[in-house]
Amino acid sequence: MLRPTARLLSESLDVPIRCSLLPGHGPAPWGLELKSYEAVVESLARRLFPDGDASGQLLAGYSLGGRLALGVALRVRGLRGVVAFGAHLGLTNEGERSERQRWDDKMAEQVKRDGVERFFSDWAELPMFASQRSLPPSVLAEQTAIRNAHSAKGIGWAFSTLGTGRMPNLLPALQASSLNVTLVAGSLDSKFCELYQPLVGSALRVIRLEGAGHNAFLEDPVGSAVALQAIWSQSINGA
Repeated sequence: MLRPTARLLSESLDVPIRCSLLPGHGPAPWGLELKSYEAVVESLARRLFPDGDASGQLLAGYSLGGRLALGVALRVRGLRGVVAFGAHLGLTNEGERSERQRWDDKMAEQVKRDGVERFFSDWAELPMFASQRSLPPSVLAEQTAIRNAHSAKGIGWAFSTLGTGRMPNLLPALQASSLNVTLVAGSLDSKFCELYQPLVGSALRVIRLEGAGHNAFLEDPVGSAVALQAIWSQSINGA
């Protein structure tokens, strides 16, 4: 559901905009031979920036896409900035990491057992998506169609390989880098507002998008586009 935001950005900014299908997603998913977050990020970085040069570009992603974007940003040079919407930076507690890995594996088995339609029907009922239930039926129907076009094998692989429990803690590397990092959380997304709160005032910029929930691209494409346009303009001006 990045297309509305991408369309708005293309209309307001005179720059090319590219969207990449995430590994494990779509009816013919790519990357299933890769066995770790690190291997996927390396492969994605080569796909997006074959020579490793991202000069003058801004990289953005939501949730898993945001987590992958942060990893890619640490592996290329010249990037103007990276923006992650509702994306975890990685767990620091090994007990929490092990617990999350078990949950990721449970989700992987569930989608492979039940199929994508039933799985995503249950997924939409998670508390973090409650703010989406008031969206227009046409928006929800389009999101459902996109989700149901995925394959159970690909989504299962994404959970077991790219789940939060299997990504490294990226915060130390991000803080040690010279990257311009912006983390965006919808004001209705209490989990990520709380997660990002300790970073307010740090080298990593934190933005709260008022009135949006976890998936700001879906719930407020205009607000998401305005935020990205402001970040782009600030990066040009060196702010």
